[in-house]
Amino acid sequence: CLQETGCEVSLKGYKSYNNTRKTGRGGGVTTLVKNSILKYCSAVDTNLTKDLSMNMTIVKFTNPGTKTNTFLVNSYIPPANSSKKGRFNNSVANFEALQAEISNLRETPEDELLLVGDLNARIGSSTKLLLYDRAEEFELFPETGRTSQAMIVPDSAPISKSRWSEDKCTNSHKKQLLDLCGSENLLILNGRTI
Repeated sequence: CLQETGCEVSLKGYKSYNNTRKTGRGGGVTTLVKNSILKYCSAVDTNLTKDLSMNMTIVKFTNPGTKTNTFLVNSYIPPANSSKKGRFNNSVANFEALQAEISNLRETPEDELLLVGDLNARIGSSTKLLLYDRAEEFELFPETGRTSQAMIVPDSAPISKSRWSEDKCTNSHKKQLLDLCGSENLLILNGRTI
């Protein structure tokens, strides 16, 4: 998955799913899928309007054995302070559009969603993002007031429960990203170890 491609990207041996900006510079996303697994993949249409400044591709991978799906969402949202001429940049509208696209993707409870990209959201190294191993204690993001019974990281999981990041800064996209993750039961992997 590539972000800020600025143009359509192709690579020998791969199928390219591109969503590029029609005007201006920057932005754009490309998801490359190896030809040998194309029979298990399909593109998912998005309903993004032209007035949004974001880009997105969604590719659905279906496991031939279990018939479960993994949805790979590759997205770019410009920085909150971006003011390119002729580009509407409403951070809230962009995150709402992203949530609208992903909220109905999962067809069964077993389906998985992987959101990758450059959302230009800086959430720092807040200790408020700690995860607990028991559902009754688990509060995903205390600052949003949202809890989740579905997102429990078990002791046996090969991922650290705490998140460590050298980036100590936050920006105005922080709240939108945390709200999105809380609403969609997404776990932020950036800053965690396996």
